[in-house]
Order: sequence, then C-alpha cells, then structure tokens
Amino acid sequence: MAAGSSLVILRTSLTARRYVDTTLHPIALTFMACHSGTISQKDNSRPHAARISLDFFVRLILFLGQQSQQTFHQLSMSGTW
Repeated sequence: MAAGSSLVILRTSLTARRYVDTTLHPIALTFMACHSGTISQKDNSRPHAARISLDFFVRLILFLGQQSQQTFHQLSMSGTW
C-alpha cells in the first residue's frame, strides 16, 4: 500500500457508526496494518463519534491480544471482522 490512502466520498450524512463501517474498518485499519506506529486522530469530533471510534480501537486491541499478527493482517485485508 502506498504512503497515502484513497479519497472516499460519501454522498450521505456521516454518522459515527457509518464512519466506523466505511472509514475506520476498511480503510484506516488496512492502512494501519501496513504501517506500524500509525496514530489515528479525528479532530473536532463530537463526543458520541469519538466514543464509537474509541470503542472500535478498544475492540481491536482486545482482538489483537487474542490473535496472532498474521491472523489480524489476513482479516483486515479480507474485510472480515
């Protein structure tokens, strides 16, 4: 994967749940799997959006604690969660 990520255009309102489903999981997670030490930051997010994003990463950390890095990479590339 290149150093940047693709531009994603959504022609609808972006709810916190939709942000996780359309951006964090398929795009950011794949990008982060390819680039160690990546930091995720969403500026000016509303509290409920920040909480849902945080919950996503907490589940990811718990998942990584139970799975090997290779399994994580395979799941992120296939889009399975």
